[in-house]
Parts: sequence; C-alpha cells; structure tokens
Amino acid sequence: MLGNLLLLGSAGLGAAVIFFCLHVVAGSTLPLARGEAFKLTRGLAGMTLTLFALSCAVVYWPLWPVGFLAPHPATAWPSVVMAMTLGIFVAELIWMFALRRRHNVSLRPELVGHHVVGLTAASCALVCGMGQATGAVALVTELLPLSGALVAWGRYRQEPQLVQLGHHSRVWLLKYLRLPVWGFFLVALQSAWFDGRAAWAHLAPAAPAALQAEALCRLVALGACIGLIVHDFYCLKICRAAARRRVRSWSVQQPSLSR
Repeated sequence: MLGNLLLLGSAGLGAAVIFFCLHVVAGSTLPLARGEAFKLTRGLAGMTLTLFALSCAVVYWPLWPVGFLAPHPATAWPSVVMAMTLGIFVAELIWMFALRRRHNVSLRPELVGHHVVGLTAASCALVCGMGQATGAVALVTELLPLSGALVAWGRYRQEPQLVQLGHHSRVWLLKYLRLPVWGFFLVALQSAWFDGRAAWAHLAPAAPAALQAEALCRLVALGACIGLIVHDFYCLKICRAAARRRVRSWSVQQPSLSR
C-alpha cells in the first residue's frame, strides 16, 4: 500500500512541478503576454495528455463496450496517468490564479469548472481503484488546448490566418472530437449502469464496500460526462462567435485564459 502511494504521489507531484515550472519559465522568458504564453504551455500539456490517452486506448481497447470502465491496480499505467493528470491540472489551476492575482489576467469560470470536474473524476477513480482507463482515454479531448496555442502564436506573429485557423480548429474539435467522445462515454456508462452489475441499490450503506465503490465510480463518471457536455456546448457557442469575427487588431494584449 505504501509503495503504491509513493508511486502515484511521485507521478502526480512530478508532473505538477514540471508543468508549473514550464508555465513560470514561459511566462517570464517568452516575448509574449503571460496569458498568451500560458496558452502555449497548456497546448504542450494537452498534447502530452492526448498521447497518454492514445496509449491507454490501444492497450485497453477490448474494454470499449463498457466505456473502458474496469478496476485497475495502483501500479497499472492508467492509474499513473490519472495521478499525472491530477498534477498537471493542479499546476494549471495554481498558475491561473497566480496570473489573475499578480498580473490581472482575466479568469474564465468555465475553464476552472472544467479543471474541477477533471480533478474530481480522476480522484474518484484513484480512490475507488476503478475507472482509471475511462479517465485516461477521455484525455484525448485535451487536444483542444492546441487550438488555443495556435491562436496565441498567430497573435504573436501578427498572422491573421493562424488566428482564424486556431478559432476554426477549436470549433471543429468541439463538434467532431469532444462532444462525440462525451456522447460515447455517456451511452456506454449508462448501459453499464443499468446492466445489473452496478445497480442503484449498490449505493446503499448495507451494500458491500466493493460494490459501493464501483457504483460510486460509475455515478461520478456519468455526472462528469453530463457536466462536460454542458461545458462544451457553452464553449462551442463562444468559439463559433469568435471564428466568425473578423480579425482587426494584432497587437499583443493580456487576454483571458481561453481554451
């Protein structure tokens, strides 16, 4: 038990330290506004998480009919991925609030909400010892911050085409990647919930601890999917408006921390 805690703790803390340092160094050294530099480092974090997701999807592909929801030991790769995800998300939250407090960079509540949902789902999977592969594969949706990085780079290079490409790619990723992924997990997890293996009765205090953990994990996963679907529809509305907007000024300013 102690060895497992040390493994997951080291993975999470290591990821948090590495990416927090990246945010600080990029914000301090790159010739960009700090909000724009953060978009670039978030793009790097998103690419890293997407690679983790693809590796888990390949290894655990036979679990796709149940939304990849299955128990895994703490030493399994999906568990380590969830621990590193916690570290990366915590580092981003700390840096977002630091930018807001010290540099007056506006903070988007829906981005904070997205991270809170991710932290809750990852923590539940690790505590319950189940659903780590579900959370890991869902990280393929973290490809979206790359579009924000493209927008930031286009603003810095004073190239309207790159900015417009970033806005349009964000809309495309929301419509054809993120929302379909959440829809898949919602259907698969709902089917698994009602297949008799994790009935509502398993949440009762008298139910065995193992069944309670399984039912709780499924319930949190369903709630996370619903919350992220609502979040992404809201983001899609904003991003469509941004994609239609004509680009008029390319001066580098302190923008909001958009996805």
